[in-house]
Amino acid sequence: MSARSTGNLTPVNGLRSPFPQGLNAASGASEGLLTLVGQGVSFTSIDRRQPLSHQTSFGFQHDLRGVLVEASYVGTFVRDLPVSQQTNFIPEEFRSAAEQTFFATGRNILNLKTAVRR
Repeated sequence: MSARSTGNLTPVNGLRSPFPQGLNAASGASEGLLTLVGQGVSFTSIDRRQPLSHQTSFGFQHDLRGVLVEASYVGTFVRDLPVSQQTNFIPEEFRSAAEQTFFATGRNILNLKTAVRR
């Protein structure tokens, strides 16, 4: 949704017409290997644990004959942070075959970057 020029208080796209420009039409396989490039699939697992963060800090000061010495530690410990995973990846055996084809023929069949790892 975008906002009107009313100070960003009123949404332009209401519930009556949530997609005024329409939905993206399905292209099918007409784009070949570029089908759905730039469009991702994402979901949130219902089994995921809530992230947890612990913050700690401690320190001490000591006076050494008129010179104050201080040492401190500040730390943050986290667990169960959400992690993005690539769900539509190219398996390694296909990638290595594509790299061999690329090196042998110069055809970039998987749209690999030119600096391919060996």
